[in-house]
Amino acid sequence: MERINRQWPNMTFFLLGDSGYPLRPWLLTPIINAEVNSPEERYNRSQMSC
Repeated sequence: MERINRQWPNMTFFLLGDSGYPLRPWLLTPIINAEVNSPEERYNRSQMSC
């Protein structure tokens, strides 16, 4: 994925990963310790439901 991201920087794509992966421009991971009812918690719920 990193090679694809470098070769085509204007291409938009994302992969979903769990908290064991580092955040990368193409890899979306959950936000650790998100506060209840915060936008971060809503993001986590959406991300984990995919």
